Amino acid sequence: MKELLFHHKFENKLYFDWSDSCIEGKSLHFLDGSLDRYSGISIYDENNEFVADGWMDFEFDPGSNQLSVYWTFLDIYLNGQKIKAIQKNKMPTLSEERLMERSQEVDFIYFGFWKRVLMRIIDFAIIFIPIGLLYRFAVHESLQMNSILPFILMWIVTSAYYVLTISIFGGTPGKLILKAKVVDHSGNKLSFYKSLLRSIFYILYAVIMIFAFSSSNFKPINAPFDVIADLIGVVTIASDLVVLFNRRKKALHDYIAGSVVIKTSGGDQLKKRILISVIASTLILSACSNSGQNSSSNAGAVEALTSEVSKLKKGKCSAQG
Repeated sequence: MKELLFHHKFENKLYFDWSDSCIEGKSLHFLDGSLDRYSGISIYDENNEFVADGWMDFEFDPGSNQLSVYWTFLDIYLNGQKIKAIQKNKMPTLSEERLMERSQEVDFIYFGFWKRVLMRIIDFAIIFIPIGLLYRFAVHESLQMNSILPFILMWIVTSAYYVLTISIFGGTPGKLILKAKVVDHSGNKLSFYKSLLRSIFYILYAVIMIFAFSSSNFKPINAPFDVIADLIGVVTIASDLVVLFNRRKKALHDYIAGSVVIKTSGGDQLKKRILISVIASTLILSACSNSGQNSSSNAGAVEALTSEVSKLKKGKCSAQG
């Protein structure tokens, strides 16, 4: 007697094997949970239950022709499926799929760990003063207004800086200066959504800092928020270290966003992008901080003027009295 073992691999394909074995005339085994998803002959037992639904046993009468009827239907069905599978293109194996993916890739030159460190240093040198001024203003205004809103706006501006420079220019100033560009696997510029995903660790850090600053009543941040912030910093460093262990030099945030950092050719267009991104980022951050300082100074001037007017009114009233 034959025992049929077959299974479902890939989409709309049947791969099956025939083997001879003795079942001692007691039960017939079918292995497949997918036959009911196919059109054509379906195999049911005498209780009208679907036989080929996982491993199932059913009793049959050796003296009857019940077994031959089952095998007849199975032969017709499976031989037809086998012919269809042979006629169609065979689904590639896992190794074949990987080879196909690599053959379809554009030949990129990926930036490694130490060049990425240099990019961060350049970015830090460019935006350190504007962001420092913006942070100082946000803290000062939050304390003066007794409100978390200026602090939130500061983190929104800095987060938008990283997201927009990648989605618009293809990278931060440090990346563009080193002729690097952040793209997807096909070499296309990242969308705003993917750029947002790529900056996820910075955004999480910003959210933690906002909650910490708010919960501490605008005082120095205490545990456990500082522990969480330090943990996010450690994860960010570990994310960059992942670059050392994969072929495409992808950090953890690159895996999240589906991005890679590649070397791009120079030229006037690249120089223009670098100049525009540096000027735009510096002006935006500086304008935010300067406008904040001006607004605070203007508020102080208005307050002083109001106090002087009130004094004059009091003096006038006392003189009249």
